Amino acid sequence: MAYDVIILAGQSNAEGNGVGATLIPYESDERILIMRDNQWYGYVKDENGKDKLFLHEPYEFVTEVAKERKNGDNECGMFVLSFAKKYVENGLLADGRKLLIINAAIGGTGFARPEWGVGNVLHERLFAMLKQADLGEDDKIVAFLWHQGEHDAFENAHFSPSERYEFYRLSLTNAVKDVRKRVNNDRLPFIAGEFCHEWWDQNKEICDPVIKALKDVCGDIGCAAVVSSEGLKSNNQSTGNTDVIHFCRDALVTLGNRYFDAFEEIAGVKNV
Repeated sequence: MAYDVIILAGQSNAEGNGVGATLIPYESDERILIMRDNQWYGYVKDENGKDKLFLHEPYEFVTEVAKERKNGDNECGMFVLSFAKKYVENGLLADGRKLLIINAAIGGTGFARPEWGVGNVLHERLFAMLKQADLGEDDKIVAFLWHQGEHDAFENAHFSPSERYEFYRLSLTNAVKDVRKRVNNDRLPFIAGEFCHEWWDQNKEICDPVIKALKDVCGDIGCAAVVSSEGLKSNNQSTGNTDVIHFCRDALVTLGNRYFDAFEEIAGVKNV
């Protein structure tokens, strides 16, 4: 079986934590698969008493037909699913191929601790997942989707806005360039998204430098875009559950569609 491959990376809004009602629930499609790590993970204290991500190895990567996540009795949306649905509906998946989502996202993670970033544990786990996928000459990685930055907005409390901006700009630039180099595609479309506005608007001083860095990175590296989160509700705005940082389930459908629209522009695949 030949695959078109989507890399999904970042933290909890990439992982998918949107709850509440949606007019467009995701319906599973045998052509759309997802790989995830079934092993548990947690946090331990480092020598400075700060949380450090602990991943249990060996990893347990499993591939299955993609579906919404479950959190207790709640269906949790994932923006990558509406992106994948649009990819298939727009005729980009050739007959006889399947779309494989490499889900490398873990909630609450970032560059600052560090977890993401060249040589760090989640960056390298991403490549372990790609190795497990055993991609061949007929397979192609088509997009790198990223949603992250909330963690780096509030870590390193001593940073000035300019220091926060520069740290994130350099960390993300190096990470994307390394992914492109290692998959041998310096024009691999890279698409990121803005924060959930309810949380962002309450934390503009720490969030704005990260968002500016995100946009500047995408402007500098080429074949990249940041999609707007304007008008997209949080879980709190949808359900009243006080969760202001995560997009609600319905918002994630729209967010994934916006990611796909940006992908069309970058990849030049409109009206295919």
